[in-house]
Amino acid sequence: MIRRFDEPAVVFAPTATIQQQWCEDVGLFTEDPTGDLVSREPWRFAPINIYTYQLISAPGESRELLRETALKMWLEELQKREGVSEGDARRRLKTMRCNNPDAYGKELSRRAGRAKRDLLRRGDVGVARFLHPNARALIDGLVDRGVKTVVLDECHHLLDYWAVVLRYLIGRIRGPQVVGLTATLPSPEDGNEYENYTSLLGDVDFEVPTPAVVKEGDLAPYRDLAYFTEPTQREVDYLNNVQRAFEAEISHFTRSEALQDWAARAVLGEEKDGKRLEEVLNARPVFSVATLRYLRHAGRAIPGDLLALPLEANELPTLEDWAALLERYALDHLQTSPREEDHRELAKLRRTLRPFGLSLTERGVRSSRS
Repeated sequence: MIRRFDEPAVVFAPTATIQQQWCEDVGLFTEDPTGDLVSREPWRFAPINIYTYQLISAPGESRELLRETALKMWLEELQKREGVSEGDARRRLKTMRCNNPDAYGKELSRRAGRAKRDLLRRGDVGVARFLHPNARALIDGLVDRGVKTVVLDECHHLLDYWAVVLRYLIGRIRGPQVVGLTATLPSPEDGNEYENYTSLLGDVDFEVPTPAVVKEGDLAPYRDLAYFTEPTQREVDYLNNVQRAFEAEISHFTRSEALQDWAARAVLGEEKDGKRLEEVLNARPVFSVATLRYLRHAGRAIPGDLLALPLEANELPTLEDWAALLERYALDHLQTSPREEDHRELAKLRRTLRPFGLSLTERGVRSSRS
């Protein structure tokens, strides 16, 4: 039986369910499992304190710094991804803020969360300023009461923000004993998770072989070999028809005069001597070729004396071309438009792309689960 503790300990778990399991398991080693030995509440300190990771990493207020950092990152991303000047990037965001304030605010808030993680990972910013006052008080209390042992259950779940805050807590403890528990080590190929894990816990100290766990009955048997099969004819037909199905679904947008007019302005502008097209081709080759293919596909006339017209423009648009075209149309036109009907068109386009495994965000069209 456990009778006394020379030094208090704290356990962090990923969910409230696992937190409760820890409390119940501690009761197996005590004479009075309902006594004051364990606490799950931050306001009641006990020899063994069991919390969730979310409790210690509740975000605090540092809004102005985060907004400024997020806006700077957004501008830099636009300049790098689209090859535009800082002035053009600022004008785009200013237009979006005026014409579509809801979308602008949501995107800036989302980027502020990423900016917080980036600032904390740099290590040159005080972590405490980003914590909620309750989280700061909890950390101060653990340190003041002499906590030495920190147990991180399911430690492969350590997200960037959690890992940084825990490093901050452990760094404030003199001579800490840190124990990490997990059944699934993060893969070295997953840079963030693996870095979070090793920076806190280092190399594995003790490992239970999988066959031994299977023999004990705690893990189901498994097979090492995998069997590969060829797709059925029905699956082959589906794969072959994806392009046609996609074009049919987006025809509402691709047949519209609005998209055709915008696409013509985007690559040709008002100039007829090829200078505008040559500049766009050099700055955004993938988008430019995709747009020229679309204009030809839509039957729009392209001046025949343009010297910079590439031969690739004569080919039919591919799935990648449609994605590149619609991405810029959505973000550069629909999202920044002052018209509510354009904002509704943007929402409709997002819904249309989603079944094909394409997600439209401020960072562009990304592959997702279809």
